Amino acid sequence: MSNSIENTLVLCDLDNLLLNAEGNLPQLHRDVLQLFASRGGKLTVYSQRSPKVVRSLLGGVRLSAPALVCGGILAYNFAEGSGTALCSFAGMEDSVLKFCPLRPASASRSRCGTAPPAWCG
Repeated sequence: MSNSIENTLVLCDLDNLLLNAEGNLPQLHRDVLQLFASRGGKLTVYSQRSPKVVRSLLGGVRLSAPALVCGGILAYNFAEGSGTALCSFAGMEDSVLKFCPLRPASASRSRCGTAPPAWCG
């Protein structure tokens, strides 16, 4: 297996890694992400936020793999233009419970617009 950039998928934590203190994606980060993608690297993000907010924050940054949004409860594909939900992990209590991050319902509601499933905190 080659270690080339084309064989690399980078999953970035949008909220805690890429955004600045004001909650915006700095131009320098945007430029680096776009350079990585232009050289063949594959990029996606994880966020506590809704798909609409994530798309707004990313602006012209293209994702080449589905993003995990709403705290990982929803896999969302931005790569196809309009964006589509691929799947939701809500309702999979028995198989996902041990991996679900526990957090107050109010924290998730404020970013994603919905309360987390009862089994998630």
